[in-house]
Amino acid sequence: MRLFIIPSWYPTRLHPESGSFFADRARMLQTGGHEVTVITTHIHSLRHYFRFKRLKQQHINPENENGLIVYRFETVNPWPLIQRRFYYYYRRQLLRLWDQAVAERGKPDAVIINSSLWAGAALADRLYQEKIPFIVSEHLKEFITPNGFTPLQRDCILNTYQKSAGVVATSQALKTGIIHHFPENTDKIQIIPNPVDTNFFVLNPNPVINNSDFHFVVIALLRPEKNIDLLIKAFSDLLINQPNCQLTIAGNGPERKSLLALIQKLNL
Repeated sequence: MRLFIIPSWYPTRLHPESGSFFADRARMLQTGGHEVTVITTHIHSLRHYFRFKRLKQQHINPENENGLIVYRFETVNPWPLIQRRFYYYYRRQLLRLWDQAVAERGKPDAVIINSSLWAGAALADRLYQEKIPFIVSEHLKEFITPNGFTPLQRDCILNTYQKSAGVVATSQALKTGIIHHFPENTDKIQIIPNPVDTNFFVLNPNPVINNSDFHFVVIALLRPEKNIDLLIKAFSDLLINQPNCQLTIAGNGPERKSLLALIQKLNL
């Protein structure tokens, strides 16, 4: 099957951690025998203007990234305070890239879109008109928070769902959140958990359990909704009775400095 994958965010040299799991999923599908093409547009924050210009990342031609064909366009957001203008600009750039990919790679049999905002919203009408089936895989935390969307975002999501063949949630909590915000599309929503590479994560058939020497690892973007601070505080309490336990935190993000300060304050 010829698959086009359209992620709303994806790894770049400016943000190599962004959407890395979308790249992993695309390679899994390609390994499964599908012809996979990734099409991605990035509108970086204006505050990264000078870093972006130094990297000169505007890639119009497709690149082969570890066997995966990727069409990528990057620029900075010229309208940081006007969401509607930003969206129209994003949509125009993504559609231009889409047309190029179709002309060079052929029309896809199906499309997987990672997140309705903003890739799904930008392509929903075009795919519907051209009778190309697509599903939307959601990952946004805003679905599980009250008042998480602006009126423009709600309109974009609703239109995307109405045109889609299906909507994928990665957890029951996310599915519940989507239904809460968009109950008219309940029948389209299915749960498909995030995949795991079982060649890398292998359970020991005969584990040696030592409760006094337990090593816990968390890997995440260090953002407020991850509640890593709560984990650190809980671990501090655990060490009172289990002093040989160990916690390893891997990741980066806006909470990094505050988490390091908390670790120092708790003398961990």
